[in-house]
Amino acid sequence: MKYLNIKSMVILMVGLGIACHQQKEEIVREENVVTISMDSIYREKEILIKEITPLETNDSSVIGFSWKIIKHDKKYFILDYDEWDIKVFDDAGHFLYTFGNQGRGPHEYISLEDINFNPHTNTIDFLDPRGKLLSYDLEMHQYEPDIIIPADVPQISNFHWLDPEIMVTSSSAQDILLRFYDRKQDKIIKQELSSSKIRTGGGGSFAQYPFWVFGGEVNYLDEHTLSLYRIRDLQIERRLRFDFGRHHFDYEEIKDIGMQIENLGDYLVKEEKAFPVLNCFENKEYLGIGIRFHRGIHYFLIDKKTEEIFVLPMGSYDQNFMDYSGFASGLNVGEFRALIRNPVMFDEIFPDADIPDEWRSMIDAASDIDNPWIVHYEVR
Repeated sequence: MKYLNIKSMVILMVGLGIACHQQKEEIVREENVVTISMDSIYREKEILIKEITPLETNDSSVIGFSWKIIKHDKKYFILDYDEWDIKVFDDAGHFLYTFGNQGRGPHEYISLEDINFNPHTNTIDFLDPRGKLLSYDLEMHQYEPDIIIPADVPQISNFHWLDPEIMVTSSSAQDILLRFYDRKQDKIIKQELSSSKIRTGGGGSFAQYPFWVFGGEVNYLDEHTLSLYRIRDLQIERRLRFDFGRHHFDYEEIKDIGMQIENLGDYLVKEEKAFPVLNCFENKEYLGIGIRFHRGIHYFLIDKKTEEIFVLPMGSYDQNFMDYSGFASGLNVGEFRALIRNPVMFDEIFPDADIPDEWRSMIDAASDIDNPWIVHYEVR
């Protein structure tokens, strides 16, 4: 697949303000590369709010900080990173129940990093990054036997089942990014992609969820090389690579000063570097990506037919990732959905959106103690 950079306009960031000046650019073609210039502003898509699902807030359902969502059988399963549990809501947002327990015994975990629905066993599987995988049977409401992934994998960040026996895991902080684990053989059967990451004194990852499935195929975004891969069986194939022009960050540039950098996030802001956050979206028309630039996340769409790049006009203010994810991890294929962690900021998150009157009173009544909202929107 080929993508190209198009006519654009220069964007200058001054504090929290944005001054735009038009400028023509040369059209650049390079095989399998998506070039996104952070000096430019692309045509904006219009956003229409279709539906808002507020997750019920009560004493039992309060969510500390949510990141990953699974929808299955008309239910939402929310991974709460503050409470280290999984909260379940129906598709109207009503709270149902919570499961998950911290500890060191059977069916317990020290922390949680990822959850997925396993279609082969009808379970919600969730991951302790030390390599312990727990499975919760959705029909019997009980745990299946725990899986302990071999100890030679020191930390697992995310996982995805490829078939009933084999899962692929990612280890963002390790020297090898992808490992294929065979449950039947109880061992790692293959490793792929050496990490190019350079360790720094602090920070170093802005990742959300690097896997997604579209068209029956598993995709993986490597934040270190900015490459997107397709995973078929035990093989990986590079689909494309992202390039951010003069703002492009490569770990090679800090090879000699890595541990002298106190915080990678601050370094990227100072040097005006762009960094993907593994927050991708895909449907038949678009491939989307969230990019951290300065101190906010910016969202872009690439038209898969015309190769044109668009901006999603969501609020790109400092630390906006604390308030929302434009592509809700776990719901980021097929249809556009955002996870609004701070509903009070709704108008700042969707400053130019077309909002039907039926949602206005709910938005105006939002409270800073409300649970997150799931927002279904379309672009046009």
